[in-house]
Amino acid sequence: MIELAAIFFKKIVYLNLNMSLSVLAAIVITKVFRIRKPGVLFAVWSLAVVRFLYDFAFQYQRSLVDTLPLPQHGILTIGIYMKERIVKILFTTLTLNGTVFSSGDLISSHIGRNMTVFLGALMILAGAVLLGVKVSKQVRFGKMLAESAYEAGILGYEGIMVSDMIQTPMVWGILKPKVIIPTSLLCICSDEELKAVINHEKAHIRRMDHVIFPVLSAIRAFFVTVPVLGYAIGKMEEYTEMICDKKAAAEIKSGSSLARALVKIAEFQVDAGFTGSKVPSAVPGFVSNRKIVERRIDSIFRMDKPFKPGFVSVLSAILLAVISFLFIFGSNTF
Repeated sequence: MIELAAIFFKKIVYLNLNMSLSVLAAIVITKVFRIRKPGVLFAVWSLAVVRFLYDFAFQYQRSLVDTLPLPQHGILTIGIYMKERIVKILFTTLTLNGTVFSSGDLISSHIGRNMTVFLGALMILAGAVLLGVKVSKQVRFGKMLAESAYEAGILGYEGIMVSDMIQTPMVWGILKPKVIIPTSLLCICSDEELKAVINHEKAHIRRMDHVIFPVLSAIRAFFVTVPVLGYAIGKMEEYTEMICDKKAAAEIKSGSSLARALVKIAEFQVDAGFTGSKVPSAVPGFVSNRKIVERRIDSIFRMDKPFKPGFVSVLSAILLAVISFLFIFGSNTF
């Protein structure tokens, strides 16, 4: 357990730095190439998350390190090493006397064995507690839905469920996913708007988002000490919503109907004082960020043509993939 806590601490330090660089690369690339297509943006942020998962699973961390064979001038010499191998910063490792050390090793050596173990154990405990809380919320929410949801009886949309205990449309269930919409939508949305909302949720099912995002939500909860991971997953969620918006608008051939539905849902939730307390973490909060709703509406009206990745968009996604994975193989040597 002591060894596990120490290694976990070093991995978290390393992953924070490495993930920060991946996120920075994603932001720079999307800004420089002015990428606005949700499909490409989703791919870019997915690469950052995949890189994180790869590093956690396979990046080797040394066991407990009490002292490191650092040169006499310490951090100054390390700075010279890093300057000479500036491109290697992307992997946040350092080689001294033929031995590879991660950023976690360096910090562990500085704070000492006992503090390394203590902080590692604290990080594991925090992640486990938060994950347990989220799972508990999901279970309670599932029971509440089972008791309150009933079939809507909407012509042409058999199997669609409604519930007066939720305030945002959603897909619930993994093996047998169901579209569940708030009862209020039947009152505030027109038939076209309601169809747009239902088609949006069905697009989530076709993309398997009801499987992917609960898993990502659990990963984000456990790695609460890596906040940049949560940022990247949040971006994936945002662009997934835009992709499904596009698919829903294309099916009914009316982006305005979906946009009006989004505005009505947001206004209803604000007027009702919705805080998201009744919605589990695996279901993105609809009005948790007004700017995201605005960007979704802007995206709906911007994407009138079928999605066809342009050369620059594809090139930028490839560039990020190269940057993210360039040093995975043979990365333990300069």
